[in-house]
Amino acid sequence: MNDMFEPGSGSHRGTAVAPEEPAGDGEFFSRLGKQGAEAWEYIRYYTSAKLDGAKLSVREAAQKLALAIVGGIVAMSLMIVAGIYLVDGLAEGIGLLVGAAWLGKLLAGLLILGLFGSIIGGGLRAAKTRSFRETRKKYEERQRQQQARFGHNVTH
Repeated sequence: MNDMFEPGSGSHRGTAVAPEEPAGDGEFFSRLGKQGAEAWEYIRYYTSAKLDGAKLSVREAAQKLALAIVGGIVAMSLMIVAGIYLVDGLAEGIGLLVGAAWLGKLLAGLLILGLFGSIIGGGLRAAKTRSFRETRKKYEERQRQQQARFGHNVTH
């Protein structure tokens, strides 16, 4: 038997602590209730802190989004004003060259519409060409796989 709780025994001479007396059922349940309440409070505290952190993150994201929207509106407004000044200046210049302000505005409008039409048409044409090349490449690859797998493909 271990005699470490005996006074003056072992290396803990004179410092040994006697084991606690077994607690009664009432004290056990009382302590268990207190510890349960403490654990429940810690869980509520932790949950509250996490919820507040999530609310802060959402609030900061909403503020950043609002700032980005306002910044975008300002930038678009500046681009529109700059475009108006550019078109007005172009129309005025053409009007001075041809001798009639109304004709300058008309020619400037036609020039700008033609420019945008060319840009949009060129972009659509490029997208169609790229799509055709990708589709052709896809089917050529499938035919190569068929040739390797079956000794022939759909076209031969």
